[in-house]
Amino acid sequence: MHTPGPWRVCERDACWAIQPETGKAPGNHNEVVYVAKPNPFDATAGSVTSQGRTPDECHANARLIAAAPELLEALDRLAFAALARDATMGDPCNLIAARDELCAAARVVIAKATG
Repeated sequence: MHTPGPWRVCERDACWAIQPETGKAPGNHNEVVYVAKPNPFDATAGSVTSQGRTPDECHANARLIAAAPELLEALDRLAFAALARDATMGDPCNLIAARDELCAAARVVIAKATG
């Protein structure tokens, strides 16, 4: 089981910290994971997560990680609604509206991940 979302990205000097949005205030060491920033003074320095990557790519990775719990939930709900839809029966359970709502939620979370 993963740490419950939603998560946020908090910028630090040497990394982006991924933290739960609820609970402790940003910077209070309740991080889920860190994404290291490249060292601007040493192109060969850095952890496995930053080595050879640009600052923009590392920040994009942090945003994607922060969106992971919401992506999982939205896509899980979307998959359920899509699988439950039976075109031969019309729309007795109003699943088309639910599908549209869930697709919109998925797009919002995907936008969070992609900046």
